[in-house]
Amino acid sequence: MKDKAQSIIQKAIDCGFFIVAAESVTGGRIASRLTSVPGASKVFIIGVVAYSGEAKEKTLLVDHHEIEISGGGYSEKTVRCMAENLARAYDADFSVATSGCAGPDYSEGFDKGRVLISVYSKRSGTKVFDLRFEGTREEVQDKAAESALQKLLEEMH
Repeated sequence: MKDKAQSIIQKAIDCGFFIVAAESVTGGRIASRLTSVPGASKVFIIGVVAYSGEAKEKTLLVDHHEIEISGGGYSEKTVRCMAENLARAYDADFSVATSGCAGPDYSEGFDKGRVLISVYSKRSGTKVFDLRFEGTREEVQDKAAESALQKLLEEMH
């Protein structure tokens, strides 16, 4: 995990890129891993944990109607908005966002282990990935954070 974070930070430093993270299901794991790398303060601007629908709406400016119809923010549109809105607010080159259900409970139409990851890039736009992970709540969160870092790293190259 740390290797991905180190690679992301080094690439950002080398290229003059700035990064932000909008997290829900990963609960701050992405920001924690990125900020554990020496030099991260040069390129990592902000990490936001917007866990509730209300936080996604007020902090990340996700449309209220989208939050309501998706049952709290479990939708491709929501995670796309999370990534794009935070990147635009801080003029970041890259943004990563996560939303989903780590379990053990689930939301109607959104099974335990389903995670949405969005990666925004100024140069190539926004991509959303719909993934499924097995395991405990913590394992799902860790796997989601690792996958999000991998998707961000791939977009940076």
